[in-house]
Amino acid sequence: MIRFVSFIVISISTLSACSNPLRSQQHNSALNNFQRMPDSCTHCNILVIKHTEDHINNLSYVDLQCFLKTFSKDCLNSIEYSEYSNDILYKVLEKYPENFIRCMTIEKTIDSNYILSELSTPLLDINCAVIFKKVQNASGSVLIKDKILKALNKAEEYLKN
Repeated sequence: MIRFVSFIVISISTLSACSNPLRSQQHNSALNNFQRMPDSCTHCNILVIKHTEDHINNLSYVDLQCFLKTFSKDCLNSIEYSEYSNDILYKVLEKYPENFIRCMTIEKTIDSNYILSELSTPLLDINCAVIFKKVQNASGSVLIKDKILKALNKAEEYLKN
């Protein structure tokens, strides 16, 4: 899949280079960012969380995938990462529920169980009802959607205590 997407990006970049030098420079920059991103998709990478927050209104599937790959129980000792990533996790789920479900369904290297446990224990006050409704109305794997909804129910209970 990544090779296919890389082929498409390179093809577009090559074709665009013939028509506009400035556009060529922009495509090369985008291509470099695309190629660098998967390398930075390591557990506990706070720079990926920052990138996700900075681009929250325009996340690609690759951005979302990379963001979710940073989650791991290895991060429990990093308080800064844990607090920051937990907050952004809810924002991403609220903004991109279908892609979130899709990514959790397709990407086998994502630690889904850890992400679900993070969703069950919000560190900041969140609007569970709004996020719950968006996930409930989203299309995607019923199994994953149900797990996310159960985690959000737990989050609501967690916030009441």
